[in-house]
Order: sequence, then C-alpha cells, then structure tokens
Amino acid sequence: MKVTDLLNNVALEFSDFELPSKGKLYNGISSIKIRPTKTTEEKFLRTIAKGSSDLNEKLSRYLGAITNLSEIGLDPTQLTVADQLAILIYSRIISKDTVTYPIDVTCSSCGKVSKKVINLMELNKIYLPDDYEEPQEVPLPLHDLTLGVRLVRVKDHMDVADYHRTMRSANVDLGDSESDYEGLYARVITSIKKNGEEVTLGYSDKRELMLNLDARSFNLISEYQDKYYHGYDLQVDFQCPHCLDKDKISFELGADFFFTITSINA
Repeated sequence: MKVTDLLNNVALEFSDFELPSKGKLYNGISSIKIRPTKTTEEKFLRTIAKGSSDLNEKLSRYLGAITNLSEIGLDPTQLTVADQLAILIYSRIISKDTVTYPIDVTCSSCGKVSKKVINLMELNKIYLPDDYEEPQEVPLPLHDLTLGVRLVRVKDHMDVADYHRTMRSANVDLGDSESDYEGLYARVITSIKKNGEEVTLGYSDKRELMLNLDARSFNLISEYQDKYYHGYDLQVDFQCPHCLDKDKISFELGADFFFTITSINA
C-alpha cells in the first residue's frame, strides 16, 4: 500500500479564495483554490529568512505548490504584493488549529507594552474598487511631471533584488534591496510626462528620478499604493489594559506567522 493511500485526503482538500484584487489585474481571474500546508512545505517555509534576497522567489514557489495558480495560468510572481499577503494569511488560517496571533502593542498614551491577541477570522478583507483601472496618472505639480503608475507586483521586488545583485557585481553597493523604495517605485512607473510631453527613461534613470524627488512628491506615489491597498485589514481596535486608552493600531506579521508548527520538542 502506498503511503498516500494511508492519508485522509479530506485534510488536504482545496477551498475557494476570492482575491482582494477581484480579478481586475489578472484577465478576470478573481478567485483561486488553496489547500492546507503539508509538513514538507512547512519545512520549506522555515528555510526562508525574512529580508533575504530570495524571499519572494521562495514564497512564490510555496504559493505555486498550495494553490491552483499554475493550472489557471497565473504566475505567482505577477500577483500584487497585497494579494500575495492575503493568500499567505488565508493559508495560515486553514493550516493551523488556532486562528489567533499574539502581538506586542506599545500604548501611545502611557508607553507601556502589552499583549493583544488577533483573531484572524475577524479581520476584514478590503477589495479593489469595482471601477479600478491601471495605470493611473499621478501628477507631481512641483516638478510639472505626470507619472503613469500601477500597483506593486511581487516580481517588482524580485527585479529590484536582481538589480542590486547586478550592481554589487560591478562593485556598486546600493544598500538593502528590501528598503529600496525608490528602486521599487521606479518599477511601477509606466510613463512620464514633462509639461504634457512624453519622456522615455530607462530603469536606472527612473530610479535616479525617484532619488531626487522632493519628499512631498515621492509621498504622492506612496499614497497611491496606500489608497488602493487590498487584502486583509491589518488595523484593529486596541484598549490599553494599563491606562484604558482606546486606539486603532496597525500590526505587522512576523516570520513566525507563516509557520504551521510553532515548536518541536526532541
């Protein structure tokens, strides 16, 4: 008898998951199928170091394994970063017995740190507007520029990491690729107009343009990405147990969030 015949296939059944982008960016593909994570995939996840240059490459391989993305012709690297994160969160929800995630919160009023347990099932999902189209024009009036801009894809992060590796091989250190937002936003610029006239720039020149923008103009590009955030809402209500002050807090997901096994005792 095969080992696979001993297993209950129900434990690894696929379920439908509606993409927060609603298929507007993937030729109408609005939902995918996803199954719980296998132990071998959990082991693979543990090889991923947060902030490493191959982070998104490995996460894309993982998503390719647990979803039907390949079958429906959707390259995991072409997902928006928001869709990718939403799929990862849903993967954890269906792969663990508990749907809670503890975080540390520093109260903005009294400064004391306390624990808050996030119920993942209660997180709201934010969708792209029905009329969303891209690219969209973002005017930078201080420079008489108008940029065509789209949302960040997973591939954009990978391309920035590749660019940094290429520059390092030429003895040019650009620093940490994960914090190179100028390089990242240079990737999402689809067009440039100066006083209404089209200007053509290569990637390196676009990155230099981003580096030399004033902070207010650069923030307009960042605000575009924030305006069209889609995925699970990572803002929750919080009441400090020390001073009882109420606030709305944002939280990030640590590397441990994606592990389906929290500890192994020898």
